[in-house]
Amino acid sequence: MNYGMKRSLQAQKMGEMGRGHMLVEAHQLVHVGEAMTTMVNCMNTFRMYRPQLRESQLTSMIDRQLEHMMSMCNNILKYMQTKEINQIMPERIMGWQSNINQMHQPINMNTNRLDERDMVCCMASSLKACVMSLSVATMSCSDDTMRKMVMNCCTSCMNMVYDMLMHMHQRAMHHVSTMQANTMHSNMHVYQPVSEMQYQ
Repeated sequence: MNYGMKRSLQAQKMGEMGRGHMLVEAHQLVHVGEAMTTMVNCMNTFRMYRPQLRESQLTSMIDRQLEHMMSMCNNILKYMQTKEINQIMPERIMGWQSNINQMHQPINMNTNRLDERDMVCCMASSLKACVMSLSVATMSCSDDTMRKMVMNCCTSCMNMVYDMLMHMHQRAMHHVSTMQANTMHSNMHVYQPVSEMQYQ
């Protein structure tokens, strides 16, 4: 099954010759970095489940999906390198490239062992997914009691995510992308205090 269209990075690069260096916005990189982290967590979760599978058709499907996700991550990493912006991406994603480069070899999940950082990242990713789902559910509840119960559950999951990230930060497992002071000032300077008189 085909999970997406694959574009030739070399052709795209040749098509951009002469256009000059494109300015990549910081918020775009932050979001892409978060999305890449989510994909890595998804792949690692698949790797954890893979040894438990018994059905050959499902095993084959998981392998194809893993290979496709690895290929997509590899394409994004290669594109970032052409833009010389890979230093802003989380360290864990850049380190994943060594595994992605082996994607054309037979996938053997039983020989790989996830380290503690991979496991914690997968758990944090699952908690974040709970927060997103519970947030949507909270806004959809018309019953006040149910809304408060779901909201409390959402808040608890948020606190769990915080605890997990603090654990990762204390053990140098969590990389936080930062901006230069002048970049931060330039981005935030566009916002100005709004006078209440404007709405009267």
